[in-house]
Amino acid sequence: MATVASFTGIAYRFIESRCGHTPKTHSSSETVDFLMCPHQWHIRIFYAPKASVVTCRYTPSSDDYNVLRQITTSMKQAKNELFRIAGTNKDKWYQSVLLHIPHSSTEFPKDSDYSFNDLDDEERLLIDYFTNELFMPEKQTEQISSVVFPYCRLYCDVERLADDPLEKDGLGISYSRTTKQRGEQSFSTRAFSTLTQAFSIYADYHAEVSKQIVNTKELLLVDCHSFSALPNLLNRNPPDIDICIGYNEDKTYPGNNVIGLIADHFKSCGYKVGINTPFSNSKTFDVPVGYHSVMIEVNKRLYMNEQSLEKTSGFARLRKDIQTLLTLLL
Repeated sequence: MATVASFTGIAYRFIESRCGHTPKTHSSSETVDFLMCPHQWHIRIFYAPKASVVTCRYTPSSDDYNVLRQITTSMKQAKNELFRIAGTNKDKWYQSVLLHIPHSSTEFPKDSDYSFNDLDDEERLLIDYFTNELFMPEKQTEQISSVVFPYCRLYCDVERLADDPLEKDGLGISYSRTTKQRGEQSFSTRAFSTLTQAFSIYADYHAEVSKQIVNTKELLLVDCHSFSALPNLLNRNPPDIDICIGYNEDKTYPGNNVIGLIADHFKSCGYKVGINTPFSNSKTFDVPVGYHSVMIEVNKRLYMNEQSLEKTSGFARLRKDIQTLLTLLL
């Protein structure tokens, strides 16, 4: 697994880590991420806005200044444009990507007492509208597949833990709300499903996704979400970011190289990016095989009007940028 080191100016941290000392002078106006791999290094230099690429390969040796000169030459070529340097000793990151889309649906089971029309304005803000369309490619392939939960998260939230701390707030696997209706003196509580109903669907869904993970090699699970730009039940103070990337500090962590690739891609597209803040972690399933998981949350303001629930002109651009990222991960 590659390790990441950050560079400022003429990659001064590279000199410090590889050559034992820090250069006397450097420019603080440029920042570079450089992934160091243990064997043959494959350096890819990307810079915006034209997505130009400079590629060089070399084998690490005691004379790492040769590499440094290659890096600085590419920096001059990039001028003042944003760029990234990434390295890997593999031709690709993953064999497969599984898009996990849990919150896009507005549907309720046929035997439910509720429908989307019964949701109030705050409850409607919780749905990740159109995330299935944003993340899913036009055609699924052997490399990119998806699983979309078919029901509204207010009926059953498959992202929650079995003993989720949000349960006390009515935001666990089964959602419930205590409210006072207009003209009423007392509060009333309504639940969109019983715990038995929700847990039954929850267990079946987890079993199905777990089976899919077990049968897939070298997998990255991408947990696909959107978040509201308006105050809502989950976040009274919405963050002023465009994209949030989340991961777990456990065996499903993709590593700094993959997180850096995702962050740099969205930054190069002009988005404001947060990493494990304000949202953190990523969905995992308890299976006996190794895989990685990363969450990508996109701000709804980028692609839709939250009052009319209609797509805006930004939808096509965001979808294109997400689809480009998926190809970079393979």
